[in-house]
Amino acid sequence: MKKIIVYKITDKDDLADTKYFTLKGLRNYILSDMWDRWNDIDELANDYSKKEIEKSDEYLFAYLETWNIQVERIAVLNERDF
Repeated sequence: MKKIIVYKITDKDDLADTKYFTLKGLRNYILSDMWDRWNDIDELANDYSKKEIEKSDEYLFAYLETWNIQVERIAVLNERDF
């Protein structure tokens, strides 16, 4: 049976802005939405390329940390729980 980890992400500057993702969903959210939005704010602010984030969990979490996003692993669920 496949296990699925759920991550809670919270903007440390806006605690009301909390979202929940699987790892795949989190990576997709960052690459398809947040990376471009933050890059539009400051092109020099993205320390990691999209390719690096796509290929590495370590870079994904480091990237979120640079933007003051707290990541918590909150649950491990069986796939059939969905």
